[in-house]
Amino acid sequence: MCLLIETIRIDNGKPQNMDYHQARLNDAMKFHFNQSDPLKLPDHISCPAELQKGIVKCRVLYNRDIQSITYESYPLRLIQSLALVYDDSIEYAWKYADRSKFEIIKRNIWADDVLIVKNGLITDTSFSNIVLFDGQKWLTPRTPLLKGTRREMLLKTGKLYEADISSKDLPTFAEARIINAMIDIFDHPAIAVDAIK
Repeated sequence: MCLLIETIRIDNGKPQNMDYHQARLNDAMKFHFNQSDPLKLPDHISCPAELQKGIVKCRVLYNRDIQSITYESYPLRLIQSLALVYDDSIEYAWKYADRSKFEIIKRNIWADDVLIVKNGLITDTSFSNIVLFDGQKWLTPRTPLLKGTRREMLLKTGKLYEADISSKDLPTFAEARIINAMIDIFDHPAIAVDAIK
């Protein structure tokens, strides 16, 4: 039976973007286990007293039921360069615990992480969605590997727009940034587009 993950950012004891995490969990439970009455995430999240200040990473491991919940302080991982990796067969539509395919494609790369190109279009890094600034607005690939919760929230609130982006389009952008459940657009320093190759 497959194991899935929800990674939830907790700021000063308060879980963030819970509606988006719950929606993704609901979809995953219905797709994988045909469960229409899924787990209620907020009922299970309780940040320990010693982690009530600062940014905490909450990791929920589940299948039909919650298997474990862990909490830890979150150190920001600095990414300054991305290696383009071309892979038309990779699939990661659901947030699976098994991330071995990403570990394989990251072997022997020159950069801090990878940026995966599938069917000619940019998708995601190994652990985040990518956003690019065109001088006026922030764009994100229309076909990511995983529709991240922060990506969904930024799209819904009009702070981010979808586009088909090829690797040849990269020089037209002013900068790139990474986002995920733990990282908002301006939490991580910009990545120079000439450091993506």
